[in-house]
Amino acid sequence: LCDGVGIARLLNATLVLPKFEVAAYWNET
Repeated sequence: LCDGVGIARLLNATLVLPKFEVAAYWNET
């Protein structure tokens, strides 16, 4: 269970961070 939560958080981080980077990129341009 703990491993599953850690993996889920890791996946969320890898999926969410690029979205923020892309949003920031589009906002700048």
